[in-house]
Amino acid sequence: MQNNNIKGKHIVGDSHYGTIEAYQYLQGKDMQTVFKPFKTKNRPGFLNEEDFTYDKKNDQYICPQGKVLKFKTYQHTVFRKAYKAKKEDCIKCPLKHKCVSSKTQARLVTRFYGEWIDKAKEWTQSDHGKALLRKRKFCIEGIFGEGKTQHLLRRMLFRGLINAKIQLFMTAGAMNLKRLIDGVGVRSAEFLLSLVRCCCFQLSIAFSQIY
Repeated sequence: MQNNNIKGKHIVGDSHYGTIEAYQYLQGKDMQTVFKPFKTKNRPGFLNEEDFTYDKKNDQYICPQGKVLKFKTYQHTVFRKAYKAKKEDCIKCPLKHKCVSSKTQARLVTRFYGEWIDKAKEWTQSDHGKALLRKRKFCIEGIFGEGKTQHLLRRMLFRGLINAKIQLFMTAGAMNLKRLIDGVGVRSAEFLLSLVRCCCFQLSIAFSQIY
């Protein structure tokens, strides 16, 4: 974004972009970060953080069995707060096999904290944020899927950043050309040739930015 002088008011993405560094940088540029914080999932069949209810008033979590997980410590390097259940509650819990391992004995749940996280959650959960995420899902992800399945973008064909950019620009040109043809139809060979020339002209401008 900085190298290409790209500016915008909203940045929309999936949770893999939801890191503290991304939030700090983008919000520092007065951009609204419409993507959730990145979370690692537990192994299949185990309870995740979403299965626990956060009690904001008392700053604690409630487990699916109604037991309390109280605040334990800050993990400052990753901007997370840790909450832990009582060992005696977990030992006799009927969901123990889905919640804790034989080593831990007591469940630990963590959550992000900080103004960057709070702002991102607020924007993501707003009506406008939900609309942007829906638009990204059928618009942007559809383009990614088309590039991967129809234009060999599952991996780069050549090594090096410049060669990768060339492949991306060529692919974008081909995809735009297809949309032009679908939109107006091929009226004649001359018309099709004019579309190709227009596309090549756009690509030449793009290549001049690379070199």
